[in-house]
Amino acid sequence: MYDPIVMKPLLSSSLFVFVSVFFSLQVSAVPPTPIGIIVPLSGPAALMGKSMQGVVKVAQLKHLRVFFEDDQCDAKKAISAYLKLRSQGIRTFYMACSGSILATAPLIKRNGDLLLTTYSGSTRVQETGAEVIRLNPDASSLAYVFVKLLEDGHAPVAILHEEQEYASSLADKIQELAGGLIVERVSYKADETSFQAELLRLKRAKPRYVLFIPVGDDAARNVLKEFAQLKISIPLLGDVNLCDYPFTLYDFGLRGKCVSAQLHGAAYETFLQDYERYVGHKAAFPFYDALAYDLFRFLEGLAESANLSADLIRERLLMGFQGSFMKYSLTSNGENANAVDYLKVVSYEGDSMK
Repeated sequence: MYDPIVMKPLLSSSLFVFVSVFFSLQVSAVPPTPIGIIVPLSGPAALMGKSMQGVVKVAQLKHLRVFFEDDQCDAKKAISAYLKLRSQGIRTFYMACSGSILATAPLIKRNGDLLLTTYSGSTRVQETGAEVIRLNPDASSLAYVFVKLLEDGHAPVAILHEEQEYASSLADKIQELAGGLIVERVSYKADETSFQAELLRLKRAKPRYVLFIPVGDDAARNVLKEFAQLKISIPLLGDVNLCDYPFTLYDFGLRGKCVSAQLHGAAYETFLQDYERYVGHKAAFPFYDALAYDLFRFLEGLAESANLSADLIRERLLMGFQGSFMKYSLTSNGENANAVDYLKVVSYEGDSMK
């Protein structure tokens, strides 16, 4: 026979252990939150998409399940990818290309979904509501930096930009703010085989600087190569993309400046080292990749104990959060209120020509 006085505390203890294990299993059984990542994995802007694949690898996500789709920075392909992923039950999405975001934003809003980005720079994204949340600086922030440069002695300028939503919107904003300082504006398509006609137009305009706004890295490399081959001595002002490419103006014997989005600190240095270790090469867009890492690690923390809805993610992001590299304060419209603080001018006009 058992002694009920002795067994009672034993039964209570066993019940406590059982309940603890049960709830532990329940928490661990929370299914991963699905996220659809629609980025260019092929075409002229594929470097952005491949960079995002690297970020996901470094982030080591356990409570998020990501689904990649290739939009080639094409609006129609982005809509098709969005509809495909949504039919699979996904309600939260990440996109890199401004044109893709603007094309899908009305659908995102109508369906009550959520779209996140750390890459898109188009000023027109500001016209959307909190259905789109952006952590990076937009073209307006960059435009004010460029206008200050023009007013400080870099004008007159000629603008050369890729025919792409972000690049066009930045050129539009600069022209709106400082039209009298611009003597020529030329655009190019990323899939062109030669850019000599566009570059010779710039040369004939005789600007003090050429303000260069590229997107695709392969096209940008070819533009700079032909710039050097034509022996155009006009220095360049480049946007953040030019600062982030794995090549610089010095590699082509050219001079100028670019506006860089920069982070600092031990955590950022560790991220860059981890990226190279896990992915096998350096981050192509270190600033934007770091913001994406912060975003996905924040979502990973939220998803650890619950399957996240798009509404809950939106609510928590709009409250702001502390990431590994910076504190994110967002406006009610889903824009990063302090992203402009990280824009710096980098010079390639010194004596360190390679």
